[in-house]
Amino acid sequence: MKIVFLMAALLIFGFLFLPGLNAEITINDDIFKTEIAFFPEEMEKGLSQRDSLEENQGMLFVFLNPRRPVFWMKDMKFPLDVLWIRGETIVEISENIPLFTQGEITVLKPNQEIDKAMEIKAGSVSKYGIKTGDKLKIRYELKADKQERRSD
Repeated sequence: MKIVFLMAALLIFGFLFLPGLNAEITINDDIFKTEIAFFPEEMEKGLSQRDSLEENQGMLFVFLNPRRPVFWMKDMKFPLDVLWIRGETIVEISENIPLFTQGEITVLKPNQEIDKAMEIKAGSVSKYGIKTGDKLKIRYELKADKQERRSD
């Protein structure tokens, strides 16, 4: 338990005081380069207002406490796949999330509490054979400048 607390404290310290943090995430044998969304303004913006998302890229949303967060497709220009994660395990998957549902901006949330969510290009779940129960290996990467984290 002490090790888990220490790791959480170091991670929080890193998010609060280091200049920038991204992650390289391995699922099965496939590697995804992700930006980290930790602060509310980063989470609200997410991948919106971008024209596209490259293969094997995405955004990892990290929550301090397990929850059932609400995600929306506001200002998105392309559909997404969302991996709902607890610990290092994918516990639920939402595929090919459309921008609009019945004329309204699509809103979604997991059916259970999660502590991370990962948005990737729509079709990636199928393309890479990602399934519920798959484990993630997360390697955090420091960036010299927070502006390097964004491609907008």
